[in-house]
Formats: sequence, structure tokens, C-alpha cells
Amino acid sequence: MSDIVAIENTNAYKNIVSDTKSTAGPYSNYDDVIQLKKAFEDAYTNHFQMIDSMYLTLSNGKEFDLHKDIVTRKVGIHLPEWMERYSGKERNYFWLNSYADHVFESSQPREVMSVYKVIGVRNLL
Repeated sequence: MSDIVAIENTNAYKNIVSDTKSTAGPYSNYDDVIQLKKAFEDAYTNHFQMIDSMYLTLSNGKEFDLHKDIVTRKVGIHLPEWMERYSGKERNYFWLNSYADHVFESSQPREVMSVYKVIGVRNLL
């Protein structure tokens, strides 16, 4: 969990999350994207026994992910649906017990457990 929190504390993460004016598509600061990807890789390397994949989505449509051992057909979530389904106190981590993976859809159904965090409020989507 500490590596996940460490990702949040990187300047790259803070810059990407605070860039709410940009729309989906190429990100303007590739150094931030490279550093965020490196932070994802570091967390995975340190905890590959527990981490299968990582996914970050923003309300402006930008997405960042890391997955190693699966071939995906589709990566992503419908953010308003997740906000509605898993709403809770803002700025906290949440744990989802075993459930069918709908973030990284593959040809074989997968059961996963997730740690997630919602930053912001539902009505801004």
C-alpha cells in the first residue's frame, strides 16, 4: 500500500491529476507521463506477487494503466457508474473483495480484488 501512496505523492501524479482542463488525447507534458509510468512500474516490481494491474482514470477522459500477465480486449471503466456504485467518503482508499474484473476485460473471466481511491466529487463528472 505504501507504494500506491508514494505514487500519489509524485509531482508527475499531482500534475496529471490537476490538469483537468485538457481533454482525452495526448498529454501535454510527456515527462509527467513517463514518470507516472515509472512509478507504476516500481510499485509493480516491488509487489508483483500481489499486484496484477494498475489503472488510473480522470474525469477528463485521460487513462493510464499497467498490466503484465493478461491480454486485454478492453481496458477502462465507466467512471460515473463507479462513482455511483462505490461512492463513499472522499479521498480515502477502498477495498473491493473478489469480483469479476470489468476494468481489464480479457477472453477469460477473471476474479480480482481491488484497492481504489476516489478523488473529487460525483457531481463534477
